[in-house]
Amino acid sequence: TQFEDEFAVLKRIYKSIPEALVYGMDLDARTLRRLSSKTQPTSSVEAYGIYLQAGRAATAGELQEATELLDLTISRDPKFAMAYWGKGELYRLLGQKEQEIQWKTEAQKIDPDHPRLPLQRKIANPMPAIISAAEKASWDHLADGLSMRQFSTSGYDVSILAWSFDPFHYRLEVVTQLEETGSTAREIRAKHGALLAINGGFFEIDSRYRLSPSGLLLVNGQTINQYHQSAGSGVLYRKGDEIGIGWSKSHANAIGFTSAVQSGPMVVDPGGKNGIYKNDHNRLARTAVCMTGDRVVLLVVKGGLSLFELGYILSLPASRGGFGCERALNLDGGPSSQASFALDDHALEIEGTWKIQNVLIIKPK
Repeated sequence: TQFEDEFAVLKRIYKSIPEALVYGMDLDARTLRRLSSKTQPTSSVEAYGIYLQAGRAATAGELQEATELLDLTISRDPKFAMAYWGKGELYRLLGQKEQEIQWKTEAQKIDPDHPRLPLQRKIANPMPAIISAAEKASWDHLADGLSMRQFSTSGYDVSILAWSFDPFHYRLEVVTQLEETGSTAREIRAKHGALLAINGGFFEIDSRYRLSPSGLLLVNGQTINQYHQSAGSGVLYRKGDEIGIGWSKSHANAIGFTSAVQSGPMVVDPGGKNGIYKNDHNRLARTAVCMTGDRVVLLVVKGGLSLFELGYILSLPASRGGFGCERALNLDGGPSSQASFALDDHALEIEGTWKIQNVLIIKPK
């Protein structure tokens, strides 16, 4: 199947395109098994994708955006009854009964038995359960200057694993893939004899499946790739023994850096404030790096949090179960999110879906 539309539309609804493609292939979104549906609400993958995005907007309370998207949906498929019904739902939310009846009647004319995929979806809030679990999870001392913390919520299938280290005892390095087509965190950790390896910044994939960094990347003082404004608003860097997180635009020239990786967004702004101002409920596996006074925290989220939720738990004071980050940077996440750890009898592997281009490792000094 395919999804073809104007670039402005694709950019506007990109979060809903994957689900629309799964719909177009008539697959079950959870198992990816063939459904063999006799009929579907619309034969237009584009119309269905735009309808899904209208639902996202309605759920977020952006009713004007949802209205515009539903109009766009109908323009892609004038016979898509559920889109007319969706407009009726919007007018119901707005308390405009006459318009609600008008649009739902039109939907009935097109197809009296059309499906009714809820426009506004109920969104679960995992944060109370996560914070409750976090309050009970203390740091486990593994070695001088190195600790580990982990907790999970079975009801929401979210697990958080974090490592805290003292730069006085450990060195943070940025390293790259072992093969042009990428490597796993496990492979890179083993190759470099590191204690911990987690995925780093974003990367591109060419037609031959070769990986290249999206933004600024320095390894052992050598510039692998230059700063790019679209590759992330933040940068993790090392100057000798100093480790810092700053705005990538301010450090585009990477003067004096030993190593650096550009990523983003900054999920905790300098001063310890959540850097994400709105919860889009787009929950994915996440990886992040955080500064807490004289220590550095590397963190991996399994099961999925939104960027807002990630920023919330990272900026939350340690006394309330959070990490008390003074600033924190989101690294590549989703299918890239992975970690590999080994120290004496402690070993842990968090597998990613695919191979990655660059990795952060920590090694004893």
